[in-house]
Parts: sequence; structure tokens; C-alpha cells
Amino acid sequence: MGLLVKNGTIFPPSTFLPHSNILLPHVIVGDEAFRLSEHIMKPYLKAQMLEDPNKRKFNYRLSKVRRVSENAFGIMCAIFRIFFTPINLKPETVDSVIVVCCCLHNMLRDDYIYRNPSQLVIYQDVEDFC
Repeated sequence: MGLLVKNGTIFPPSTFLPHSNILLPHVIVGDEAFRLSEHIMKPYLKAQMLEDPNKRKFNYRLSKVRRVSENAFGIMCAIFRIFFTPINLKPETVDSVIVVCCCLHNMLRDDYIYRNPSQLVIYQDVEDFC
């Protein structure tokens, strides 16, 4: 996986921001331990941050993004215990497990099943969830 991130083959092609002509790559948010690359966003060093208020603001916002991501993953782990251990499945199957867990989480969060029991449909193919 690390090699796929390093050479950028794991990421989809760059896309335009909504309602804009600005083309941006897909990224992973990391911390100081990551090496900076086109697809890795990491905070500025403390010395750089102290010199430039824009870099300090960037670090603050990046920290908020990481916190939101970590909180979301923590919630997923609390509900679906499968994320506490290595998942011994094919990578394609793991992708499907993650999508299904996200869908189930959203249904539970929104109380969808309770409010719409007659509309509950069980899908065989994960692609139907997207």
C-alpha cells in the first residue's frame, strides 16, 4: 500500500473543484512523519509556521481535518469491530466491506430503517449502494 501511495497509482485522476476550473489532486492528510508529495498533505514545520501567519492558519485547518477524519474512523470502529484487527480478505473485498460499513452507519445514524421499513431493500452488489 505504501508503494502505491508513494508512486500515486492508488489515487484517482485529479478533478476540478465543484463550480470551478481549479484542478486539484486527491490527497491523504498526514502528520509530520509523512514525506511530502503531490498526494500527501502534511503540516508545515514549527519554525516555518511561526514565521508566516498563513502557514499557521493552514496547520490549524489541516489539524481540524485530521481530527474530523480520526473521529469518524473512531465512530466506525466503535460500531463495527472489524476495524480493530487486520482484515484478512482480498483488497477488493476490503473495499466492499468499507463501503457497506459506511452505508450501514449512515442508515443507523439517520434512523432510516425505523422511519422507512417498507423501503428497505437488501442489495447483493455493493455497486448498487453508490
